[in-house]
Formats: sequence, structure tokens, C-alpha cells
Amino acid sequence: MSGGNLPYHLRVKKEIERRLFVEQLRLISKIHDFEEYAYIGMAGPFSEDFKIMYDRFNFKHFFSYETEESVYKRQSFNIPFTHINYINNKISTVLDQYPQIEIKDSTSVIEASKAVLWLDYTGFDYQLLNDFERAITTLESGSVIKITLLAHVSKFYSSATEPMTIVRENRVRKINEVLGENYFLADVFTQEKMTEKDFPLTIFELLKKISYSALRGGKTKFLPISSYIYQDGMTMITFTGMIINQDQEDTFLQKTGLKEWIYGLQASPLPLKIEVPFLSLKEKLNLDACLPNNPSNLDYFEGLEFQSYEKFHRFYPTYAKIF
Repeated sequence: MSGGNLPYHLRVKKEIERRLFVEQLRLISKIHDFEEYAYIGMAGPFSEDFKIMYDRFNFKHFFSYETEESVYKRQSFNIPFTHINYINNKISTVLDQYPQIEIKDSTSVIEASKAVLWLDYTGFDYQLLNDFERAITTLESGSVIKITLLAHVSKFYSSATEPMTIVRENRVRKINEVLGENYFLADVFTQEKMTEKDFPLTIFELLKKISYSALRGGKTKFLPISSYIYQDGMTMITFTGMIINQDQEDTFLQKTGLKEWIYGLQASPLPLKIEVPFLSLKEKLNLDACLPNNPSNLDYFEGLEFQSYEKFHRFYPTYAKIF
């Protein structure tokens, strides 16, 4: 599944999740100076996350990886600022070269050192999980790593005629095929978890196990910071954490404020679901002006919808047509 032509700049829940990531980085920047960091991601044709990272943080370098030739060409046309190094290659290349990164004509080399790395995938398979594990074992302590994965179980197997027991059995078989023996854990991918509701939590469990075992026994650890589940067409899950020294965890959580951050895994051990209604600009302005109360003229919103909007309203984007 390719994400090169998806309209990321118009997806409400994706944008909320992106802004939550920025908020995490803002908290981390209280004790880590991003002026010495590289921001590494997959910009897509519009470089949406790069725009906001450039606006909010003073990263030393920006690198974007893209395998689709057409998207790569669009990036150069849509470039929002000159600091981005667009690289026509898969993002796992950075893990092969780190801490040195070859750019553009492959003759120039930049030392990346610490990094904020976003593996913004639209699929779910062995290679993507391997990239995540390699990033944890490769990047320097102090680096932030985030991964986005497809969590839509019916993409692996679906049938409208077969019994659900057969469907779940085939889903387990298919996932076993795409993950292989390294990442298919029989105690994680059980048949009862092969539902649209439970599958994202199953991936979350797997990512926790991978991130824990990657640095087990060393002086550093991968500290999970946040995880979100959202659906803009397909169900997606994100998982973000930071490589830190074992003895610095408590100090890090206290000084950054992440220990009490209501959108993080320290406050809630399970991923947060981003479930918000799609609003017109007029509805959004009306709701914002009345918070924390639900305005009576918008009583067609159900209680759970309103509560979810209230939780995420600071990160809710506003889109407007410009004539």
C-alpha cells in the first residue's frame, strides 16, 4: 500500500496525530536541544510534517526519503523551504549509513548524530518492523523514533461468506506469512484478536515487545512515550518512544512533563483512539466558544463524540476553501 498520493494535508485525524507528535517534541525539547538533531521522515508530495517541524523547531538537518519517482519529482516542485534534502531511496537506507547520510548527488555526506526519525508507513510487514528494530539499535541515545503502521486486519483476509472462525484462522496464517518467524509471535497473534477492534492493540503489544528486546541488557532503553489509533479510511496505529539511559528515565519524565501528560503512555497504558466528528468551520468555532459545555444548538452530537472532541480540540485542524 503506497501513501505517496494520499491527501495527508486534508485528513483530520492524521493531522491531529501529527500535532500530538509536535507537542511531544515540544516537551522533550525542554531538556534536549534539537538544534543539533536531524529530522528524518517521509515527506510525501506536500511535505506537511516537515513544514510544521521547520516552523516549531530549529533542526540542524532535514532528510526525506521517497521511493516513488513521481512523488519524488513533486516534492522538488512543492518544496516549502530549501533546508530539506529529498532522497530518492527507501528510508531504511539511513540505517545503513548512520550516522553519515549521503545526500542528493551521493557525493556529499552529512553527520546526522542524534535524530528524530518518523517511519511513516502505510503497510504492515516484516521489513517495516525490521526497520523499526534496527532504528532502535542503531540511533544514538537521545534520539526519538516513531512508527506508523496499517492496523486494518481485513486487508490481510476478508470474506463475506465464510464463518468468522475460518476468516480469523486465515488472517493468522496470512500475517504469519508477511511477518515471518522473527516477528510472528504465536502468543500475540491469536485468532480471537483478529478483529478490527482488537488488531491495533495486537500490533501495539508486538511493538512494545520489539522495542523492549532491542536494547535489553544494555545501558540504554527505548522508553515508549505515546501510541494512537485513528481511522481516515484505513485503521492506523502509531508508536513513539525515545532512546535514553536506563538511569535517566525518572528525571527525563519529570523534567519534560511527560509523566503527567494526558495524551501519553505514562498516563494511560493503552493507545489513545482519536475519534472525532468531522466539523464545519462554523460548528468548530461554536463548540470551542462553549467548551467545556456542549452547546444546545449542536445537540445532535452524541455525548461520546463531544467528549472525544473536547479531549483533542486543541489539535483539531481547520480547513477552509480559498477562492
